[in-house]
Amino acid sequence: MGIFITTVNATAGTAEQASTLSLEFRYFVAQARPSNGSAVYVGDSAVTSTNGFELAPGDKFTYNGVDSRDVVVISEFYFDAATGTDNIDVFAFNA
Repeated sequence: MGIFITTVNATAGTAEQASTLSLEFRYFVAQARPSNGSAVYVGDSAVTSTNGFELAPGDKFTYNGVDSRDVVVISEFYFDAATGTDNIDVFAFNA
């Protein structure tokens, strides 16, 4: 069982990587902190406010693998903030 927990500080206009570690996980949750001043966006290394999956303050994005071969690589997730600098809490694990 592996567990990964971090906080990403997303800055407007900059794609911030969840982690530089190429770790595989079956379950992944990214939650925009309720105290954020604006939305944050989830996507790949080219994520922006126009092409990312939007998370309003307090919203979360969840990925649940179907079986042991269905995994995500944590380093492939990036975040961008709409304005200023906002925080995204990332939690990933294998069961």
